[in-house]
Amino acid sequence: MAIGRHDLTSNGGEEIAMSKEIKHPNYNTGTDENDFALVILSKPTTLDIPFVKLNSDESFPSAGTMSRSM
Repeated sequence: MAIGRHDLTSNGGEEIAMSKEIKHPNYNTGTDENDFALVILSKPTTLDIPFVKLNSDESFPSAGTMSRSM
């Protein structure tokens, strides 16, 4: 994984190997449904990367509610 790199053609940031990838169990290769995964890194990053919150207002969708993220 490239950490802290915004241009994949550069050498900036830090590279850390993945130790595990957990794909969504309902991932469909023919569509973009459930096209996300958790990536476990082999070690912590040494960069000071701010934590990104998906819901800045502390609210969460209720169970069964459709939501989208990018």
